Parts: sequence; C-alpha cells; structure tokens
Amino acid sequence: MIKETVTMSHKELHRLQIIQESINRHITQEQAAARIGISIRQVKRLVQRYRNEGPSGLVSHRRVR
Repeated sequence: MIKETVTMSHKELHRLQIIQESINRHITQEQAAARIGISIRQVKRLVQRYRNEGPSGLVSHRRVR
C-alpha cells in the first residue's frame, strides 16, 4: 500500500472536516453549504470528489497545476 501525503491549506482542511461531517450524517448538505459558504450543488460535487479521490479530491485544482 502506497501512502500519499496531501498538502492542504487551512481553508481546505476546514472544508474537508465539514464534508466528512456531511458524509457521516452529523450535518445535512444544506448545513455544510451554509458553513462553507457555497451552494448545495457544490457540496454534492465535493462529496462525490471526496468519495472518488479521497481527501486529495478537495485540494484546489488551480493550485495543483
């Protein structure tokens, strides 16, 4: 098994925590959207990316380039 190190900003770490709470059903996607300041649709996209790629899916793609 290969371990991968992911560098995240404080904003991305906060976003990761909120998305995980949403996935674990501690908060709704609507509450997650309000906490992060994005639309519910964007929360759904982030949840999907997290499920497909893990935490690295939440890292800004603009910074990765």
